[in-house]
Amino acid sequence: MTKLTEQMYSIFDRDEFSFKKIKEKYTLEELDQIKAEFKEVWLKWKEVQLNVNAELLDNEFAKVHVESWTNGWNLRDHYWASYRLKSMSDQSPCIGVMLDRKQLQVYLMFQHYNSEKRKDTPEKYNKLLREIPT
Repeated sequence: MTKLTEQMYSIFDRDEFSFKKIKEKYTLEELDQIKAEFKEVWLKWKEVQLNVNAELLDNEFAKVHVESWTNGWNLRDHYWASYRLKSMSDQSPCIGVMLDRKQLQVYLMFQHYNSEKRKDTPEKYNKLLREIPT
């Protein structure tokens, strides 16, 4: 089973994530190597998330969403995934999991991104927060 490693944290230990600026400092071969390293670590990150998700799918969780290692213009300065309950798969509340150069965070969040397409509101999220103990 794939596990988190120091390499997964250290991949983010750089000053620049913009492809435009990286191209100014490095040769194309070096850029290709940097991309390959980021993708290799991201594939391990994704595997960890899929392994966790496999344990949760038997319960009440929908398929995990694992954010890409690049947004087209930049390398990511973190890797991120979100988990949602099946019953709330079209809503904004989720468990976010983020790895950056300093830490691994697991947190409950209201994902505002695409919230206009979702069937909920921040008020409903706040009500859910009060219901966590139950």
